[in-house]
Amino acid sequence: MPYCVHCGVELVETEKRCPLCQTKVFEQNDQNVSETVIGFPTHIEEPKRKINTRFFVLLVGVVLLLPLIVVVLIDLAFSNDLTWSLYVLGAEICLWAFVILPIGCPHKPVYLYLAVDLITTAGYVLLICLASNGVGWYFPLALPLILSVGGATLLVVLICRRKGINNVEKSGWVLIVLSVLMAVIDLTVCYYMAGTFSFSWSLYATIPLMVFSIILLVISKSARICHWIEKKLFL
Repeated sequence: MPYCVHCGVELVETEKRCPLCQTKVFEQNDQNVSETVIGFPTHIEEPKRKINTRFFVLLVGVVLLLPLIVVVLIDLAFSNDLTWSLYVLGAEICLWAFVILPIGCPHKPVYLYLAVDLITTAGYVLLICLASNGVGWYFPLALPLILSVGGATLLVVLICRRKGINNVEKSGWVLIVLSVLMAVIDLTVCYYMAGTFSFSWSLYATIPLMVFSIILLVISKSARICHWIEKKLFL
């Protein structure tokens, strides 16, 4: 049984051209066939499959909506009100904001995703406060922590997307942002608990990170050392 010299598909004896790639079929005793033309491919390219994002989002929406309806009905049946089912609702909204939105709208600016994630997180925590009949800890504690993490995330994204600086210098600035974030979290919690701004646990993490970040920023001035580090760490 003959085979196509281009794609390797099995051929029928009477076929003059390959039914798959339309390559002309040459007989063995054909003297006009050039040996340089005939040859098997080194690899077969597989067609790229594109995911239908609209169908994926619709499917996930249906999968998430059905258990939510069941949870709400159970909550109403036993409590005659929406109580613990609000936590499930908030969790699903966060899932949509964190995962489904970037998949369904992949070409939107990254800052839009960060803003949506920040608003969704703040809203979910506020929902937890309202469901627990108390918002006293939301504004002095929860909201400042959420805004601090959101601001630090935005700075990290800006640093990573900045052009003109090497990866070693970016790592140094990212560590500085993380160390400042830990200090802010420590101060916020201490002020909420004791009413005074004071450092406690953050010093043990902030000081080493600051020292290491300064070392990275100094090293980043040497192109040779930066190239060696990036090569060894696959940066």
